[in-house]
Amino acid sequence: MWALSRRWFSTFFFKTDPRFWFVGLRPLTAERFGIALVNLVPFGLYFLLAMGALHGGLSVAGQSAAAEYVFNALALMGGFLVFLALQYAVLFLTGQLLTPSEPLNTIVMFQFVPLLLIAALISTYSYRRTASYVPGALVNAFFISWYVVAGQATQFAY
Repeated sequence: MWALSRRWFSTFFFKTDPRFWFVGLRPLTAERFGIALVNLVPFGLYFLLAMGALHGGLSVAGQSAAAEYVFNALALMGGFLVFLALQYAVLFLTGQLLTPSEPLNTIVMFQFVPLLLIAALISTYSYRRTASYVPGALVNAFFISWYVVAGQATQFAY
């Protein structure tokens, strides 16, 4: 009942839809599985390097679990949050984006914030359980490969 009233309130007063719609995880079809395997290589390399740096160099010994989750999430998605905040601050102050020639990039960038939050949570959880960054990096590589391949339009030349 609360969800219906919250949705009605948002729609009635703000003409918005409160759902978190810009991250949609679709099923991975058999046709796209091969494409996902190809994407797994660069994403695997990225996440092995990024999670190695995150847990090897940025973690602080003696940090509480909550602090570790928060700081790791901010380390991964913080740059996108700052850039989005700057984009919209400039937009509201001047009427133009900070990068007016590429407005679509700002819209596409929204999905990186929750995706990197999910990656930070997965990686931190697995690091705390295994004391190794590798399992979290591999799970993240699979997850992001799945997300990118299943959600993108693909075309083949015939």
